[in-house]
Amino acid sequence: MSDFVFDNYTKYSLSKSIHGGYRLLLYADNYPDDINCSCGHSNWSTIDSFLDERMRDDPDYVRDYDLESVNRARRTLLDLSLNNNFDWFITFTFDRKKIDRYDIANCKTKFLKAISNYQRKFNSKINYIAVPEFHNEDSNAIHFHCLMSGLADLKFLKLDPKTGYKVFRSDYFFGKFGAVYAVRIFDYNKFVAYYVFKYITKSSEPIFHQRYFRSSGLALSENISSGFCSSSLPSFFVPSVSHSLYQIYEFDNLCSIPSSFWGGVLCK
Repeated sequence: MSDFVFDNYTKYSLSKSIHGGYRLLLYADNYPDDINCSCGHSNWSTIDSFLDERMRDDPDYVRDYDLESVNRARRTLLDLSLNNNFDWFITFTFDRKKIDRYDIANCKTKFLKAISNYQRKFNSKINYIAVPEFHNEDSNAIHFHCLMSGLADLKFLKLDPKTGYKVFRSDYFFGKFGAVYAVRIFDYNKFVAYYVFKYITKSSEPIFHQRYFRSSGLALSENISSGFCSSSLPSFFVPSVSHSLYQIYEFDNLCSIPSSFWGGVLCK
């Protein structure tokens, strides 16, 4: 995987985590979806002015609305993942003997009903994010990749021979759907970032007219500021997670963050 490259079109989002502290996201999905936010480049007052300069820099540049949609979904999903403590990564693969996995609307309905019944049966609140995906080998059949917490009946099943991870199974969901397997999430920030960028892609279809669905009541961080970066971070700042398309930096307080990202007016 290539390294993150900072340029004139790198954007940032600074937010306050619900867990305390602050999170700075630098990202390279550089499209003018929020051109009027607080930004370092005052000469981009409109989307047209941004596009004019972008096309001068790169005559082949074409605004990609589909990719903008993907990137908005990625940022929201990343924020949800980092602000809610999920314990498990679970894949729901629907057994054709138990459910019509080609009826995608019914799969979602049955999934939501099973979640509701599970919570009543085990007196447990399940939080989840689910990304639906079509099978590679059977393109009309669907499965869900989920981040979850609140599961009460998981039992150790086996060691994954490829990764060495312990694989668990919910007897309840196995009885309802078939192949439903879970692995515990370790190295949380890196894992959820991997999850977001693996399963939310331009080639993935917005099933149910959306790229993911989630339980109610999940927390989002408080936005402090966002926009285009006027400068990169000094080299002594080390990202907690780095990807070719983004970097995440964690800070205990605002005063630790360069004021160019938020103005410095709140720092005493």
